[in-house]
Amino acid sequence: MSKYKRRSPYKTEIGRHGKEIRPLSPEMEERFRSRISEVPNEKGCLLWTAGVFANGYGRFRLQGGNCKAHRLAFFLANGYCDPKLLVRHSCGDRRCCEPTHLEQGTCADNAADTIRHGNTPTGDRNGLRLHPECAARGDRNGASRHPECVLRGESHGRTKLTEAIVRQIRVLHDVGIGCSEMGRMYGVYPSTISAIYLRKIWKHVA
Repeated sequence: MSKYKRRSPYKTEIGRHGKEIRPLSPEMEERFRSRISEVPNEKGCLLWTAGVFANGYGRFRLQGGNCKAHRLAFFLANGYCDPKLLVRHSCGDRRCCEPTHLEQGTCADNAADTIRHGNTPTGDRNGLRLHPECAARGDRNGASRHPECVLRGESHGRTKLTEAIVRQIRVLHDVGIGCSEMGRMYGVYPSTISAIYLRKIWKHVA
C-alpha cells in the first residue's frame, strides 16, 4: 500500500484559501445549527448568535480552525462552496445565515453590495467626520513626533535618484532643459522632475 494517503472523494472545499474539510457529522451539523436563531427578524434573517470575527461575520470552530458561519450555511444548503468566490449577503447583515439570503460572487460584486446596503461610512457617517479630534494632525502626527522614522530621499529603498542628481535637475531646469527630456535622462516621469523643481518632493535637499 502506498505510504501516501489517498484523497477522500467526499472532501468538499468551502474555505476561501482552498482549505478542504470533510462533510460535517450529524453532531457537528446540529451544533452549528443550534447557534443560529430559529425565529427570523423583520428582514427574514436567521442571525448567528455565537461568536463573531472582528469584521462582524459569524465564527464557527471547525476541524482545528475557524470558518465563517455564513459560508458554512451556504455550503450546507447547496452542497458546494467555490473557494475562489465570496459568499454575499443580499440582506446586508453579516450575521445572517438564512440560505435564501446568500449567494456567491466576486469581490467587485461584494463591494457593490456594500455600497447598495449603505454600509460604507461616507459623509457624516465617516469616522473622521464624527470624531475629528481623533485625527492625528499637526504635532500629534507620527511624522511630526518622530521625523527620524520617516524615510526621505536616498534612505527610501525605491528611489531612483540621489541628492546630487536632484541638485543637477534644478540647475538644468533653470537653464531651460525641459521636464520630458530630463525624465528620459534619469529614467523618471516628467511629473517627478516638475515636482522636484517646485520643491514638492525632495524638499530637504537645499
